[in-house]
Amino acid sequence: IWNTLLKGEADATWVFMGWEGIEAELKGVKLNAFGLEQYQIPYGYSPLLVAHPDTLSAHADMVKRFLAATAKGYKFASEKPEEAAKLFLKAAAEEHAAHPLPTPLDEKMVVASHVYTAKHFLHASGRWGVMDSAVWDKFLDWLSDSGLLTTKVQSRRTGDQLTSLDGLRSGDTGDKIPRDQVPSASLFTNEFLP
Repeated sequence: IWNTLLKGEADATWVFMGWEGIEAELKGVKLNAFGLEQYQIPYGYSPLLVAHPDTLSAHADMVKRFLAATAKGYKFASEKPEEAAKLFLKAAAEEHAAHPLPTPLDEKMVVASHVYTAKHFLHASGRWGVMDSAVWDKFLDWLSDSGLLTTKVQSRRTGDQLTSLDGLRSGDTGDKIPRDQVPSASLFTNEFLP
């Protein structure tokens, strides 16, 4: 997607400013970036770690240990982004030793990306992974008010509750889900965080 923009084959694309935005800056490419907040689209947590409720019930200790290790890594990366970037590059090189990436990672870009994103790794409380119901509520309210809280899900697969991106664009969204049927508390938990 990024290359299609650079080649002039597309006029717009969704980019992650902490990666493609950094790449553009380093390559001297001027982006005309639009932030979702400029269009009154509230922040929605992203990326997310998702677990099945059965996993949370049956393997709570494992989930807690995994999240504790993950939190430790994010805390380290937020405090020492340059060092974290070097460890990331080393791990990526080891991971892809037998099958190299089509385009090698650029050390300068990876370090700049880590420095850019490090300030977003921790909650205002200094903890990693903490979610607030108010943030979820604002996003769910926006989805509902915009007619996007519906029964169909965009997918490349087919099925009764699935539709394509083109399907969504043409109105194949399924039935609207009443906002009060999606309580934010049912979408997340901080219970397993360290």
